[in-house]
Amino acid sequence: MTANLLNTPPDLLESVAYAHRVSNELPIRTDRLRLMVLRAEAIESLLSGDLATAGKRQGLDIPEEFLETINDEFLKIQLERSVKRPSGRGWCVRIVTLAEAETVIGHSGFHGHPDDVGRAEIGYLIFERFRGNGYATETTLGLVNWAHEQGVEKVFVSISPENPASIRVAERAGFHVSANQLSDSDNDELLYERATRERSSDIHKED
Repeated sequence: MTANLLNTPPDLLESVAYAHRVSNELPIRTDRLRLMVLRAEAIESLLSGDLATAGKRQGLDIPEEFLETINDEFLKIQLERSVKRPSGRGWCVRIVTLAEAETVIGHSGFHGHPDDVGRAEIGYLIFERFRGNGYATETTLGLVNWAHEQGVEKVFVSISPENPASIRVAERAGFHVSANQLSDSDNDELLYERATRERSSDIHKED
């Protein structure tokens, strides 16, 4: 029997919507990592170059490397999408931390909700001093598993053919090339994809 939302009390609908939004904002947990949604108010501080305030708003110590490896235009888009669709914040940028120490080691996530972007597309970056431990692959698999839990059948990642390290990560995480495309800046890119139906285990390989 299908529930009739028209007969559902407004306060209950609001509670269901709130619960859905909160569940989307929960950290993605892998064996060694936590992928935490970057809060809108923290993004605002980052856009102002205020790492200290961003850290307080996020509840983490955000290092300089974060701003050095992410551009303002991307953050502006993420902020806009986060505010426009609060229930889809889980589909936006996340901070990657070590599970035990909560040390920030990079950023990852999706470009936005699939309904806004057109597909579930992943991005990932681990700070240089933390590379070689398999964190990028583990992060990517965590995102794939989370997308599967949301009912998404395929995930994608766009990679420059001149970025062999990122290509290795994608291939280790089970992605394969499906197309060639141009980036927003008209550079050549490889479009990788994989199905989410088979839940991935954490793979600790160097990357």
